[in-house]
Amino acid sequence: MASTLFFIVAVLMSSTVLANTGDAEAQVSKNSCTTSAASSGISVEVDKSTKKVSFTCGAGINEVQPSNEQSGITQCYTKQVLTEPKDLVSLFGDGSQVTVTPSNGEASDGDKTVTLKLGKLPQTTQTIYFGCTGKSATTGEGQETLAVAAKDEEQKCVVTVTVPADPDANICP
Repeated sequence: MASTLFFIVAVLMSSTVLANTGDAEAQVSKNSCTTSAASSGISVEVDKSTKKVSFTCGAGINEVQPSNEQSGITQCYTKQVLTEPKDLVSLFGDGSQVTVTPSNGEASDGDKTVTLKLGKLPQTTQTIYFGCTGKSATTGEGQETLAVAAKDEEQKCVVTVTVPADPDANICP
């Protein structure tokens, strides 16, 4: 009798652990742009209290757009077609920044975690966009490499970021 009870408890406990692991993995994949999610893109929302949000650009499409090689990422797009970048500071105030962290330390071909931190929330809810794209073609490595790079470059995952309104904003009805 005791062994049967132990077996039932063990089965129930293991299914609970598996369910919790699945929820965590679902949350991570929900905020990850991968080659399979590229066609539909992903959506994330800035947390009102921390004014932060993170997402991942997966391997193969881990170049974050818009980018500026000299000064890092200081802009975002205001259109879903990823055109006409705007300065983050002009939209959301001083302290607005994007940090890109490679998952494998300095590896350039793996996942990259992108963290957006805003200086202030806007008076009304806004939507901004980032892109995760494939690497640009490099010269001198043969046509086959260029063809693969061109295919990767076509892959684009649009990240839709919802920025909630400042709850303390004074808006007249």
